[in-house]
Amino acid sequence: MLDSVQFYTGQVGYSLIRGAYNNPKAHPADAKALTVLDSYLHNAPKWQGQVFRGIHVSKKQAQKILSQPDVDMLGPSSWSSEEYVAEKFAQSPGGGKGFLFGGESHIIFVLDDNKSGVSITHVGTFDGTESEVLAPSGIRYPIKSIETVKKGGTEYIYVHVTEPG
Repeated sequence: MLDSVQFYTGQVGYSLIRGAYNNPKAHPADAKALTVLDSYLHNAPKWQGQVFRGIHVSKKQAQKILSQPDVDMLGPSSWSSEEYVAEKFAQSPGGGKGFLFGGESHIIFVLDDNKSGVSITHVGTFDGTESEVLAPSGIRYPIKSIETVKKGGTEYIYVHVTEPG
């Protein structure tokens, strides 16, 4: 399980594991890594509190996300307990690690009451600099509200979500 977390937080594993989500043609090793990672996340102690997730997407992709009643993060999703980390990923093309390509809208998801995410700061490969909280795949986050906030010349779309269960 530790190997799957560290593989996910590495440069290559993130894309391979997320690519196995809902992909019947995924390489068996990537599908197994996704299963093992999700198993760890479902069974590990949960992070208590508010978390943030930043993505940078095209305006078209942003409209698609914002027009839905809920959001599927398309695999295990990296959140942070620090808002500034989400802002950094929202400014970076592809959400920082290739979540969605494009790059005209800066979206920050805000989850006030995390129920499934697990802090991996102590075992990830970034030495705690991202204050990372990792949520398992398959969660659909209902959208509660949307607001636009301008910070330092950048317009962010804050999407407040809840978590079922």
